[in-house]
Amino acid sequence: MSRLEPFEGSGVRAAIAYLDDGTELKAIGFAIGLDPALDAATLIYDRQSEYTGPEACQPQLPVGDPDDLRNTECVGAWVVAPDGTATLEAANVFDEVGGGRIHVPLDKIGTTSVRQTDGDACLRPRPRLACGRVK
Repeated sequence: MSRLEPFEGSGVRAAIAYLDDGTELKAIGFAIGLDPALDAATLIYDRQSEYTGPEACQPQLPVGDPDDLRNTECVGAWVVAPDGTATLEAANVFDEVGGGRIHVPLDKIGTTSVRQTDGDACLRPRPRLACGRVK
């Protein structure tokens, strides 16, 4: 479970439940405070990532580390209602190198975010709106 708090005064709050059965990582979430005119997505970050401060919800492990998640960060897009509430339902994460969705074990994830995107949720994440630790 992760409770995401607003990042830099965005007003966005979310709760995401992550369920890992060993072959599939499912994410189910609810958020408030999103702008219905903008797209948003959720990403995951390595175990070393922080959930507060200026480096919150940013990769911390070096590129090439076996636990680096940079190419497998994207969980999926939020479906935003006109009132700014949103839901997220996804299975596994998007693999930017190989395409398609792959399993990332829950124990490799340290933090998760809600980010504004510009249409393609998995390839062009933008500003952090909320961040939280994955417990």
